[in-house]
Amino acid sequence: MMFTLLAETYKDSVPFRKHLVTYLKEQDILHSPSIESALLMIPREAFVPVFFHTNAQSLSTSTLWITFDTTHPDYSSQVYQDQPLITHLNSYGMPDSSSSMPSVMVQMLEALDIQSNHTVLEIGTGTGYNAALIAYLAAGCTTIDREPAYVEQVHQIIQHFHLDAIRTYIADGVKGYPEYAPYDRIIVTASTPLIPMAWVDQLHAGGRLVCDLAGPLARAFLILDKIHHEMVNGLFLPIMLNFMPMQSDLLPHIQYSRFPKIVPMQEIQLDDDSISMIHDLLGSHSFRWFLQWHQRHIKLQQLIAPEKAHVLLIAPDERSYIDFSRVFLLMISLLGKQCSIRRMRSILRSGIMSYNLIRFGEN
Repeated sequence: MMFTLLAETYKDSVPFRKHLVTYLKEQDILHSPSIESALLMIPREAFVPVFFHTNAQSLSTSTLWITFDTTHPDYSSQVYQDQPLITHLNSYGMPDSSSSMPSVMVQMLEALDIQSNHTVLEIGTGTGYNAALIAYLAAGCTTIDREPAYVEQVHQIIQHFHLDAIRTYIADGVKGYPEYAPYDRIIVTASTPLIPMAWVDQLHAGGRLVCDLAGPLARAFLILDKIHHEMVNGLFLPIMLNFMPMQSDLLPHIQYSRFPKIVPMQEIQLDDDSISMIHDLLGSHSFRWFLQWHQRHIKLQQLIAPEKAHVLLIAPDERSYIDFSRVFLLMISLLGKQCSIRRMRSILRSGIMSYNLIRFGEN
């Protein structure tokens, strides 16, 4: 078998793999016998030789992370926990790459419903662990990433262990990888704000795509089935995915500027019931999901000030934001004058508070 050398090299971790599989089955997450076999066969540590955990006791960026490598006494037990593993830190010492939670991988792979004769495109190579699981299940996996270092690391593993069913390339995920299209399945392992037509075009009729569709306020686990060359049907699963955002020069980029100190245009006193309703609605995933598609590019941000907590609802395309605090509501224009916020206003009137509770001046 293709994975025999890989499994034999890392045979000492078999008990940890079995423990992970048992846990996922007990949690009613793992149902597929073929995915269970993949998890038992593919060693995660082959693809994640180093990862980082936060140091809760540290107050300094330089000591914020604890490094786990194969010499750490808790490495094997930690690498097989059902948790995401931070695999790379950027120049600011913040995470910019990770290996997803095994439970999330399993849920996405079960949703994909991979068959042994399928070809699969993975967008977002990362560590390569998920690509190896896919290759075990399918006839072949093409995996792409825009980061050359990640692709090179996985390529070396492929070469060393003769994992011929995996092909990895440097590419912009938004474009897919047309050379081996069409694919039976496409999986996107980074959150995406949109579905590029390239992905749909590169799916076989009858093919399936799964991804984390993420707006600025909420996200959802999306499954798309391609009915024929001009139609796809989609549904959302009630499962929360939390992938790092896809990086691409082709994706829209919104700048969120710092807020200048300006005088509020309007201040409205809210009673306790109204404040409670606002916080309940903004805390609702379903409401945020609805709101973000009616007010494009909106952003929700929490600020903790010495006197009170603020929740900012930001609409950068209209250069305005609304500040929900515990005591009052401010509608502020970043340009120092009244801006058009009719779409936001109508949603606020119908969803967050009654019409007579707040009135915004017309242009």
